[in-house]
This record gives sequence, C-alpha cells and structure tokens, in this order.
Amino acid sequence: MQETSIKPKEQKKLYIATLDPYNKGGVLAMISFVYSKAVESRFAPYLIYNLILSLRKDFDRSHISKGVLKENFNNMRGIAIKRRWLVFEFLNYILNLYSWKKAIRDGDIFFAASGSNHCALPFALLNKKFSVWVATPIYEDRINKIKKESFLRKLRDFLSLPILLYLEHFIFKKATRILALSVYTRNKIIEKYGINPAKIAVVPYPIDVNKFYPIDYSQRKDNYLLFTGRINDERKNIPLLLTSFSKARSKYPDLKLILIGEQPNKKLLELIDALNISNSVKILGQLSQMEELLPYYQNASLFVVPSFQEGLCISALESLACGIPIISTRCGGTEDFVRDGSNGFLVKNNDPEELSRKIIEFLDFDTDRKRKFSNNARNYIVRHYSPENIWQKFLECFDL
Repeated sequence: MQETSIKPKEQKKLYIATLDPYNKGGVLAMISFVYSKAVESRFAPYLIYNLILSLRKDFDRSHISKGVLKENFNNMRGIAIKRRWLVFEFLNYILNLYSWKKAIRDGDIFFAASGSNHCALPFALLNKKFSVWVATPIYEDRINKIKKESFLRKLRDFLSLPILLYLEHFIFKKATRILALSVYTRNKIIEKYGINPAKIAVVPYPIDVNKFYPIDYSQRKDNYLLFTGRINDERKNIPLLLTSFSKARSKYPDLKLILIGEQPNKKLLELIDALNISNSVKILGQLSQMEELLPYYQNASLFVVPSFQEGLCISALESLACGIPIISTRCGGTEDFVRDGSNGFLVKNNDPEELSRKIIEFLDFDTDRKRKFSNNARNYIVRHYSPENIWQKFLECFDL
C-alpha cells in the first residue's frame, strides 16, 4: 500500500498593528504577549507599525525598500511602514495607506494592540475585519502632555486632537471586538463614544507568576520605595513622587527611592536638588533583562504609582506578583487591582500630603501586617491574572 502523507494545516497569517516596538514601554509588553501566545497557538504572527527613525541609532535609510522595512525585534517578525509628512499626527496612517494595503494584502487575521487605537486605522479604512486591545482612550493619554508643551506644539496638538478623537470613534465603531485593558478604560470608551457595552471585554495584561515571584519576607535586604517606567512622561507625575518621598523622610530619614527607566530630565533633576534628596534617590537606566529588574521588585518596601492617569500600569502588576504592596493615586487602571487596605492603598490624585501619609502609615506597620499585605499582593495576581485564561479572550477575537 502506498503511504500518504498528511500535510499540516496551513498557518493563518496574523497581522498585529501596534506602535514601533523600539518605543518600548507597556505597549511592547502587550504585543510580546500576543505574539508569543500566537506562535504557541500555531499562527504566523507579524507585527506591523509605522517606522519611527529617531528611535534607531545609526540607521541606514537605504534599508527601507519602497517605504517598507522588514526587521526582527526580540525574535518577533516586524514590518515597518515609512511615515510621510510627520507634522500632523492624524495623517500618519493615511498618507502611507497604500504601503499598508500592500503589506497586509495576504493577511488572514487582523488585530491591533497599543495605548490608544489609532494604529488600527489602516484596518478600518481598508475594511478589514479586526479587533483591538487598548490601554486608554487618547484624550486621557494626551491632555496632560499637551498642557506642558511649548506654545507652538500645544497649538498644533490642540488643533489635531479633535480629528484624532473622530478617528478613534471611527475605529471603535468599525472594530468587531474591543478588548480594554481595565474597567476604567472600558467605562471611558462607553462614556465618550456610546459604544455598545456588549462589544467590549475587559482583558488585563497577564502576569507570568513563575517569572515574577516573591522571596521570603525575612530575606528582604533594603528599605526603599520603587518606581519603574517612563520617568519623564508627564502622565507619570514623578514630581508628586519626589515631593511625597521627601516628606516621608521626615520620619524615616534612611528611606531610599529607586527610579528605574530613562534618565530624569533637567526639570526633575533640579527638583531632586531643591528637595535635598539627591543622596537618597538612586536613578537607574532602563533594565532590559527581567533578571536585572526582578531583585529590585523583590526587595522593595513599596511600589508607588504617582500618575495622573494610567490605562493599567503593568509594572505595578509585576510588583504585586513579587509580593510588593502598591500605593497608587486614583488614576484609572490601578484601581482594578489595588485593594485599598489589603494589598496596598489608593490616594487622591496629585496630593503629596496624602501620599506621604500613606507611605508613612505602611512603614509604621509591624512585620506581621506588612507580611500579610505582601501575601495578599501575590495571591491577588495568581488568582486574577493567569496568562492561560486571558489568552482565551484573544482566541475568541480570532474566530476560533
């Protein structure tokens, strides 16, 4: 009898529209999860995004062939589309639409993952069936940034914002399914655009509790507050953290603050000097390897989120997984997982007096109560942020 070979089922090509991954930050964590799980689920994923040349050092522009660059980032296949006429952001996905059309013409499944939803605009304009996973509506993401810009940039961005809001509404209406990173984001989308709630699911970022884990409480070495993220991002409100830390040191003069991320700008450095806390603030650059970052999570007393607004705050979730309680402003996404008085505290937005009081209140706890907060932090993540359960929501979007 002649043997017949059975060919494996052809992989479906999945295009994941996003921001340029060289931008890093929370969006990179989102797309890394989707990409890796898609590979495990036997898809053929590709990231696709507008190219930001300023993020690449010593870049050879000759590598861009007909407005498209194929590249690899952290073992993820990427297709970068050249932007045209960069003055107005709302044109970024319109003037290069033809390049997008050619790049995705062989796609089977279309998905977008980012902060706001604008990277999905080519899918919407080209009438593709697509879903989106978003961290925050654009107004909440931009309004505080715009207020701090120079006059000319402020004028430009205020003129652009109504068009960006219109496009955001258009994308949400065209999307088959919307995945919101937090309850806060879901409610804002419904409130602002009247989108049918049945179309929106809350799908948080999953945490690998095998990679982010606590050490025994008695083995923690240092007494410090921790922040990781975009230090110079206006939304993160690092001046609030610095001011509150300075006040907390009135009772705990040996307390330290560790900032992990980019180097602070001149304004923040001047504030550190003015508060006379230079010797108590340790500033680290970006730690690209999880192995480098993990010990800083595991040995912290508290992780502090001082932000004006957060779609979620992935670093806070990672901190909880390591058994580190959170003190956060009421800034949106963190309100999903900071259980006030159980695994941390929630405080008023931009109130240095209340934030410093809560820092001191926690540091005043005896060891048993601190250990209880630590256990609650870890257990909450284990129960609610399983990658396997969360991935099922994505498979539903892919019509499986």
